[in-house]
Amino acid sequence: MSGGVDSLVLTEVLWRWRRQLKIELAVGHIHHGSTPDKNQNLFRQKASQLVESWCVDHGVRLNSAKVSARRSSEASLREARLRVLREWFLIGQFDRVVFAHHADDLLETRLLRLLRGSGRQGLKAMAVERGRVLRPLLNLSRHEIEHYARLRNLQWLEDPSNSSPSHSLRNWLRHEWLPQLEKRSPGAKMNMARSLENLAEEDFTETIGPFVGLRRTALASVSSARRESLVARYLRTMGLSGYSRHHVQELLKRIEDQNANARWEMLGFQFHATPDFLWAAPATSRV
Repeated sequence: MSGGVDSLVLTEVLWRWRRQLKIELAVGHIHHGSTPDKNQNLFRQKASQLVESWCVDHGVRLNSAKVSARRSSEASLREARLRVLREWFLIGQFDRVVFAHHADDLLETRLLRLLRGSGRQGLKAMAVERGRVLRPLLNLSRHEIEHYARLRNLQWLEDPSNSSPSHSLRNWLRHEWLPQLEKRSPGAKMNMARSLENLAEEDFTETIGPFVGLRRTALASVSSARRESLVARYLRTMGLSGYSRHHVQELLKRIEDQNANARWEMLGFQFHATPDFLWAAPATSRV
């Protein structure tokens, strides 16, 4: 727990549901040491006191550590925290680690990765569950989390390093660019988050050229509903219209039935299934 609203709400919810979830709750708090910034030093001191008081009041075990990063960058601080968490895992202090990342964090992370030239794999970023790491608040916005905190009369601290747009590119996105975008186009944040989520999930590969190919391995590794979705998107990418779910299912049936090369015509297009790809082109063209 950092002392911020998101980690406080997460810990409070887990504590309230600990019996129903049949879990033994423990809190981890990492102090990043001293810094030339007096406001930041004061925040870190108050945050440690808040976390300790909460654990005492709720009878929850507290694991705390004090570390320092070589640089005060976000990446260095995150790596320092991860080192401590790995140590706690190794000595058996925790079976699972639960982070309080929320939907706003996920959107910001994906935008930052786009700016760095990341591909689809990088857009996957965080997940609600991945191995022993859980992020149960990932589908909630910061606004929703703060609303819950106010309803419960929870008292939290604001990290001063998160409020200055000049501190990091993430802060600039959070406090300037995204609010201005939302003001200019209401609903833009939600739409952009949805689009990035779809891109992150899409197991779809296009060739650069006159034909577009769909990898058959992508179809084999997903559910039947997902296979239908991928084939439908493939048809739309080819500019094909007027197809129905029956056509999608017929394509899938032909692909699954043919291990070797196969060609057929449907909906004015010629399809060619190879062991690796499904190709398509207008029937007047050669595949």
